[in-house]
Amino acid sequence: DHATLLEAHENLLALATLMRGITREHLSMCSPETQNELPGLSISSSIRWNKTLIDRMGSHDADTALQGLEPDLLGEYFFFQVFSRISASAVTSFIADAFSLKPDQSALSLFLVLRDYPEKLAAYNYMQPGHSAGRTASFAWMRVLKDVVSHLGDDGNFDQLELVLAKAAAIHSNFPGDAAIALQEMEALTNGVNQTGEHQDWARFDRLVQRAGALQGVFPGDAAIALEEMKALTNGVSDTGEHQDWARFDRLVQRAGALQGVFPGDAAIAFEEMRALFIGVSQTGKHQDWERFERIMLRSIQVVQSITMGPEHFDLFFKILIGGYVQIRKHLPKESHELKDMIGSILMAEAVLEILVQTDEHSHWGVAVIADALISSDYLKASDAFEAKIKLGDIPTLPDA
Repeated sequence: DHATLLEAHENLLALATLMRGITREHLSMCSPETQNELPGLSISSSIRWNKTLIDRMGSHDADTALQGLEPDLLGEYFFFQVFSRISASAVTSFIADAFSLKPDQSALSLFLVLRDYPEKLAAYNYMQPGHSAGRTASFAWMRVLKDVVSHLGDDGNFDQLELVLAKAAAIHSNFPGDAAIALQEMEALTNGVNQTGEHQDWARFDRLVQRAGALQGVFPGDAAIALEEMKALTNGVSDTGEHQDWARFDRLVQRAGALQGVFPGDAAIAFEEMRALFIGVSQTGKHQDWERFERIMLRSIQVVQSITMGPEHFDLFFKILIGGYVQIRKHLPKESHELKDMIGSILMAEAVLEILVQTDEHSHWGVAVIADALISSDYLKASDAFEAKIKLGDIPTLPDA
């Protein structure tokens, strides 16, 4: 009986550590399966809440509550030891109750566990809320994942990273129509795309990009989920462009354009595509892939013409123009055939003029600098009317790249 009494209180301490503190009220709200592993509260319980043991475990108020074991590393190791002793179904029940009763605190504990002991993840594959856990527990568990994925990717633990993402898919499958839970999964996928692309793990990268697209397809009208996929595409454009993987680069850019086309008036989605285009201008110009460079410049103009621009779009558009101008100026001599065949600079100047005329409130020094740079570069033949519309005044020119 003594061993059973001690084990029940060790189980309680493990649950208190996961929840970062447990009270008698919490205990009374746990599921029957969880309560079977813990000391009881009623007089008729065979193993009752023992104030002496609770006090020795570090409680500040042994009548009502028990704090978790600290420091975190010790506490995490302790509840791993306890979880290895009790049944898998009991662990699942503990996780479900912890995330239902104290979701934020339990989410923090789980993140720390997976950060500090990633090698334990495979052995404790059942450490996720089951189908019966309910939405509150499942949503809280999903919120942990994006940070866990980033940390595992930073450490190069890509097998574990995919295991975490498989857990996310399993949780989401319990709530197939829940867009908020789907968004949490998409955020985790975005970080996975970023990590696998950064480490050039292209097989996993492709799988995660495909999963992100498929998940967005399940919620075709949800702008928040589409925006998160667009962020994954932006990450991918950066990594594939850096490594001159132009086939993947093109697929990502095309997907970004198609996704923005589904939400043509959404300013946030348009801005995220513009971020991808800004990166694309830099990457294609740096590697002197002028055909792709020109396509991206043209696409950026299409995007700004399709939306009602806010200051953030305006500023990013001019960063695209400046970035494009710098790449041209840096890599192409004025007499080159490539430059003579390109129309991008002319289109840029026309877009600058159109926006300047229509949005005087955005006319600040950045606009004038790029306009002045284009006019004075000798790449354009500026007319008096052109210069008059710009009204440059006493503005410094763009420095040499």
